[in-house]
Amino acid sequence: MKLEFKYTNNLLDFLLKIEKYKTVLDYLFLPTREKQKLMYEAKLKKTHFSTSIEGNVLSYNQVEKESGHIYLNMN
Repeated sequence: MKLEFKYTNNLLDFLLKIEKYKTVLDYLFLPTREKQKLMYEAKLKKTHFSTSIEGNVLSYNQVEKESGHIYLNMN
């Protein structure tokens, strides 16, 4: 199945904004623990949304539980 799309001005604006924010985030200093927490949450969300596209019906919380990882909040 081949997907087709067009590069519209609106799409290009969004892509440029994403790239701009990615660059800003690359230079943003975050404490190690906060960075690890954000990366862990991003990985869970990526897994959840990716598998839901494929038809998986697990909720975000179920994906987190099934991942076998428990993030310990050490505040």
